[in-house]
Amino acid sequence: MLANAEMQIAAAIMATTTCGLEIPSGLEGQPCLRAGRHIRCPADNPGNALRDSIQNLAGCVSCRNTSGTRREYRLRSHSVVLDPGSATADSNLIGRFAGRQLDFGEPRGLVCPSSIHRDARMHLYRTHTCGALRAADSGHAARLSGWVHAKRDHGGLLFIDLRDHYGMTQCVFPAGSPAFAAADAVRPESVITVTGQVVPREAGTVNPRLPTGEVELRAADLIVQSAAEVLPMQVAGDEKFPEDIRLKYRFIDLRREKLHRNIMLRAGVIASLRRRMMAAGFTEFQTPILTADSPEGARAFLVPARLHPGKFYALPQAPQQFKQLIMVAGFDRYFQIAPCFRDEASRADRSPGEFYQLDFEMSFATQEDVFTATEPVIGGVFEEFAEGRAVTPAPWPRIPYDTALMDYGTDKPDLRNPLKITDVTQHFAGSSFGLFARIAASGGVVRAIPAPGAASQPRSFFDKLNDWAKHEGAGERSVPR
Repeated sequence: MLANAEMQIAAAIMATTTCGLEIPSGLEGQPCLRAGRHIRCPADNPGNALRDSIQNLAGCVSCRNTSGTRREYRLRSHSVVLDPGSATADSNLIGRFAGRQLDFGEPRGLVCPSSIHRDARMHLYRTHTCGALRAADSGHAARLSGWVHAKRDHGGLLFIDLRDHYGMTQCVFPAGSPAFAAADAVRPESVITVTGQVVPREAGTVNPRLPTGEVELRAADLIVQSAAEVLPMQVAGDEKFPEDIRLKYRFIDLRREKLHRNIMLRAGVIASLRRRMMAAGFTEFQTPILTADSPEGARAFLVPARLHPGKFYALPQAPQQFKQLIMVAGFDRYFQIAPCFRDEASRADRSPGEFYQLDFEMSFATQEDVFTATEPVIGGVFEEFAEGRAVTPAPWPRIPYDTALMDYGTDKPDLRNPLKITDVTQHFAGSSFGLFARIAASGGVVRAIPAPGAASQPRSFFDKLNDWAKHEGAGERSVPR
């Protein structure tokens, strides 16, 4: 019977690859119980035989006395403690190792409860990120750390959606478990560490919208790293909040999904630009931020110089002078993701005060060289982050300035819009549409944007358009008669 037990326990230790730790109740934290999975059993002749079998079969690396005649055997991935003073009667001598039931048949005092405790072999905070667990991890122990995104109490079960930078994992706390009370008391956005076993979700509860949606972490231990107060704004959900609240609690606002995604998109775009520019032979430079003012288009921000009272530094509106120094010094291809500071009002495509731009220069280059160098960079970035949207392949259409203004009304048209401004003067010449007829008769030009389906509109629709055009100033100039 003992030989069978030796083989079973040695095989269980060698076969176990999960990170769970099983420690006798009341003995957690003792020096000899901090290194891994532990077994306590008598060290008389049967115990010594068991010890020797564990040492031989599981590959003992070292062993030492820890107190009295207790001996700790440090294996390649586990520790085994043999203690002659633990002749606790356990009728079945059952130990649990990663779900395996081992029956030793004799009341020899093997004490191996099934609860999972803190394991020093685990990372202090996490073995996986909250976006890493998959169905293949089922049956393994794991430790996650993150923010409490949401809580749901289903009576006998408490669910916590645990979130970090990488994703979200559902953690389950059964009623009556040691961690249930702590999980029930924790507020949203508290930072916690949860240790437990990865289990597959029940049929019908799989969440296909989450990469981790096939599994959940059945929690056995919870540590509150940072308890949150009542929140001034919620992170979960899409509820809108006033801008002053969002800016005051910006650290909370940046945890929200959309802002987090935008920040990561910006970081990804900049990394992609940098990688592609370097691959094209450009060298990245950094130019000074504190500089002298230079006559440019916008007003500059000034910074008082403490060591030079009455004098000021200026923040650069663009790295213009510095990059010119670099180029005339003989560096062939320059670029930087340059911060630009301009004391001007905000624009639709530019933040007020400061913004960043891809700034570059080339030596001995023609206009065609510039197009050839930059089209793969800009086009490649758009393709990388297009998410299925169509991107115009290189070479890009080149539209003369005058043509752009005539066809699109701007020198930077959005070609996703298929509508072009068209000359319709001949259609209104001599028509009953008085405003445009007079313009055509005076030698003027009438240009229009096509509006498919407008022909079915009633006359009142066009009369209102006519009134709106007059209100906007169209047709106000005198028409010769």
